[in-house]
Amino acid sequence: MNKKRLFLLMLAFAFLFVLISNTSAQTLPAKVKTYLDKNYSGWKMTGFDKACPSETKRYTVEGDFNGDKKRDYAVKFAKGRSGYIIAFIAEGTNYKALVLRSEDASVIRSTGLGVARKGEKYAPDVDSDNPRLVRLKNDAIYTNLCESEGVRYYIYQNGRFQ
Repeated sequence: MNKKRLFLLMLAFAFLFVLISNTSAQTLPAKVKTYLDKNYSGWKMTGFDKACPSETKRYTVEGDFNGDKKRDYAVKFAKGRSGYIIAFIAEGTNYKALVLRSEDASVIRSTGLGVARKGEKYAPDVDSDNPRLVRLKNDAIYTNLCESEGVRYYIYQNGRFQ
């Protein structure tokens, strides 16, 4: 096989890997979709403001937010003119839904969604002159307004997000 064909084959595999990775990252469990269909009929994944950095251009994130070793989710979506970010915590075979943000759809569209992993450090008191860093005990959801540097962390403790 000549170098050009090998390069094209490798490029095709890389494209396929990226396509599969992005598709699976945006997939939700059937029970989460059913909840959204029942409680937010007509919901749709919201678009993104052009100012959003690529690492937070996600409709869904997943992680172990409560430390039980089960996969939890957060979803960013719009229903009409309203926008939402809702976390779904796995409980047995179902999910507990917790609304993290409920605002105008345009605000949610310009809000990035991400996940910080267990063990990473974050500053819970960014308004301080000398903010201390704290290590995450579990994965955490974070949001940021795409045109700003501010990040809001959602830490799950005692059955709710702080």
